Amino acid sequence: MNIKLINEVREIKRKTSLPLVRKGPRGELVPPKFTERETNLMIEMLTRRSKRHPINFQRPENPSQMHSNRLKRGEGHNEKGMFGSAQKKAMELIRQGKWVI
Repeated sequence: MNIKLINEVREIKRKTSLPLVRKGPRGELVPPKFTERETNLMIEMLTRRSKRHPINFQRPENPSQMHSNRLKRGEGHNEKGMFGSAQKKAMELIRQGKWVI
């Protein structure tokens, strides 16, 4: 990478880390201004990063599948109102007084 590009990336990082400023009579929040070159560089950096580290998120097909996945993880309760194993253990510890909320 050439020095000019490195300096431009540093400038973008500096601007993004700046706090928002309240200006004007109504105290409106004013974000830092980016030039067109800086916005294009930011878009390029984000697309490169997303290609390098893709997010493999798969949404469950139906609500019952999502509910069964939550039960496997120990969250929530089943159709009979029975809680998952992790929540059962926590409730039991609370009843015994070994775990204070």
